[in-house]
Amino acid sequence: MSVKEHTDPQTKLLGVIGRDSGVDRARSDAAGNVYRLTARIAIETDGAGSGRFRFRLQCFKTDAATEQTKANTCNFHFATGSNAYWCNSQVPDHTTTPPAVCAGRHLDDGTGSDVLWVGTVWRSMAHQLELASVRGFSATFNAGAGPAGVAHWIATENAIVNLANQQAENAYAEWSSNCNYYSSPRPGAVCAAWCAMFATWVWDIAGVPAIDSSVRETYAARKLGLYGRDVWGTWHRTAPKRGDWVIWGEPRISIGGHNDIVVDVRSDGSLDVVGGNVSGKVTKRHVFPGSTTTNGQPLSGYVSPPG
Repeated sequence: MSVKEHTDPQTKLLGVIGRDSGVDRARSDAAGNVYRLTARIAIETDGAGSGRFRFRLQCFKTDAATEQTKANTCNFHFATGSNAYWCNSQVPDHTTTPPAVCAGRHLDDGTGSDVLWVGTVWRSMAHQLELASVRGFSATFNAGAGPAGVAHWIATENAIVNLANQQAENAYAEWSSNCNYYSSPRPGAVCAAWCAMFATWVWDIAGVPAIDSSVRETYAARKLGLYGRDVWGTWHRTAPKRGDWVIWGEPRISIGGHNDIVVDVRSDGSLDVVGGNVSGKVTKRHVFPGSTTTNGQPLSGYVSPPG
C-alpha cells in the first residue's frame, strides 16, 4: 500500500511496523464508493534528539476501484463499538472485555499519544496487539498469534537489553501452568516450558535478522546454544556481552537447562540476566558464571546476536 506518511515538524518518521490490520472490504462512503479501511503503526522520534520513540496509530482509506489511498480517521465499526483498550499492565487475555487496569478510548481520538498496550476487538474475535514501550524503545507484536512486524532498524544490543528489562519490570507471568504469550509464531498460546520462547521472542522483536520461524519454534533451551555454535558461529565460552543469550547446560537438542539474556556485565565478572519462566514469570537475576547453577546446570557459554 502506497501512502503519504504522517509528517510533523516536531517528529521524524523512522518506519512502519506491523501488517495492515482490520481490513474492511465491503464499506461504502456517502457517494456509494466502495473502499477498504486499514490501520498500522508508525514509529516516530520526538524530534528533540532525546532518543525516545513513540507509536502513532495511522488509518488509511483505499478506493476499491482506483486503489488510491489517503489518510482517514480510524472509524472501524466493531460490533461492540469503535473502541480500543489502552493499558499499562500485562497483556489481557483473549476476551472482548478489557481488564480493569485498561481505559476504553476511541481509536480515532486523534491524539497521537504515546501508548503502552492496545487491544482491539475485530468482529467476533479478540485481537490483542501489544505495544511494548521500553524507555524510549518501542516494539509491537501480535500477542498469542506471532509477531506482526519487526523493527530491524533498532537491531542493537540496547534494543535487546531495554526490551528484556521492560518485560522484567512489567513482571509478566504465565496465566496457567506454562501458558504464555511468548510462544508465537504458533497460533494461540503454547503451554510449555518457555525460557527459550522468551529468549527468541526478545531477539525477534528487537530486530535480530536471523530469528526466523524455525528458531522461534525451538523450545529446548540448550538447543539455542547449537544455533550459536553450529549455525551462526557466535557461540563463546567467555567474555559475555549485553544482549547475549546465556546457555545453562551444554548445547544439545535434549530438553533441560535454561536460557537468559545478559542485560549487564559487572566489573567483578558477575552478570545481571533476564529470563522467562523463572518461578513462572519474567525475572531479573544476579548470577556468577563460575558458581551459579540453574535447573541443576552450570553456565556453559553465550550466544551473541548474528549479523
